[in-house]
Amino acid sequence: MRYEGKVIGAITVGSTTAKYIDAKDRLLIGYMANQVALAIIKAQLYKEEKEARLKLSALENISEAGLTTLSIDGMLNEIAQRIASNMNVDWSGIILFEDKHGMMIAERTSNGCSSMKGKSMSNGCGVIYDILVKGKTRVLKKNSLNDVKQHIESEIKSIAIVPINLRQDRACTVAIGKKTAGSFTDKEIQLLELLSSRAAFALENAILFNRLEQSYLDTIESLVKAIEAKDKYTRGHSEQVATLAQEIALVMGLDKDRAERIYTAGLLHDVGKIGISSGVLCKPSTLSPEEYDEIKLHPIKGYEILRPIRSFNDLAEIVLQHHERFDGSGYPRGMHGHDIFFEARVLAVADAYQAMISSRPYRKGLPIEQAILEIRKGAGGQFDPEIAKIFIGMLKQEQKSSRSSKPKNIPSDSTVRS
Repeated sequence: MRYEGKVIGAITVGSTTAKYIDAKDRLLIGYMANQVALAIIKAQLYKEEKEARLKLSALENISEAGLTTLSIDGMLNEIAQRIASNMNVDWSGIILFEDKHGMMIAERTSNGCSSMKGKSMSNGCGVIYDILVKGKTRVLKKNSLNDVKQHIESEIKSIAIVPINLRQDRACTVAIGKKTAGSFTDKEIQLLELLSSRAAFALENAILFNRLEQSYLDTIESLVKAIEAKDKYTRGHSEQVATLAQEIALVMGLDKDRAERIYTAGLLHDVGKIGISSGVLCKPSTLSPEEYDEIKLHPIKGYEILRPIRSFNDLAEIVLQHHERFDGSGYPRGMHGHDIFFEARVLAVADAYQAMISSRPYRKGLPIEQAILEIRKGAGGQFDPEIAKIFIGMLKQEQKSSRSSKPKNIPSDSTVRS
């Protein structure tokens, strides 16, 4: 069989009789062989084209993970899942390493190998360390998984690990695993290396972006502290509100990540006061209606400061809404009930409580019992009634467990200016 002058195979024919295969028969067989050759070539081209499309689709799929996921941890999990799905394997895991004083530490991991997090490569992980140092993909069978088998699913019998060097003293490994003892094909390894390279590009961008955002966040927090430092009566207010809001969230059953997000929102909830004049912020007496109108702009100003940061979009909304009231009479939008972000409803309670119990030059802070009565009166009006009820329960429990110790009574913003 020939195609474009090249021999690609052969057809053998035979007869059960002694009949001679004449020229006419040979011509027919030759024609059939050429048709078979053409069909084989078409099948091969179709297979290669299909593989190329699948590879391109897999690359696009991995690239999308960097666009749809904001956090590095979320990106690691998303990429690992997509690699496993695209390559039709039983397991996939990604480990992000950071070089700390010459020692590679597993800084972050995907869910498939989370027990590796925090481990150094000199601590029982010699195989991975060797792979990172040599920079070459390695396929490991069950009998050579001693260093890593405790960190992957017990049913996995063979894995392939690809090392990737990143910038900023970091590296990562991308691994896939099979529950069968069979090896990986060359094409599977090539595809894994290609996907790993694309994943590394997404991770590098995410790491750089997170550093820029953290730097911006640090700057904002410094500005908040600078504002609070001008007035001894508001010093530490944001941190106290943040801590209290986080405690409420945890008591209400939120997971740690979401509670941590509420804590961050609490730290930043008054960042808009950067745009409010010092004369109004530090006024040692009750504000005039005009001054109060200026103070009421701080949620909008805070929103405008945080909105440019992609991963702070939800925080920007929380900051914007933290003075909305459950009955719709709040500001700046007059939002109502559960249209207000849950996180903002939590902050509203924490912020108001801290304001109530804090002293000012023109008034003393309320006693705890009086503040509880005010929160109870505001339930369904100013506050989400469920959050108010749970918060009051927290305070009662705290009083009951320790009558001699004071609740968190750190100076905060006044009721008027909070």
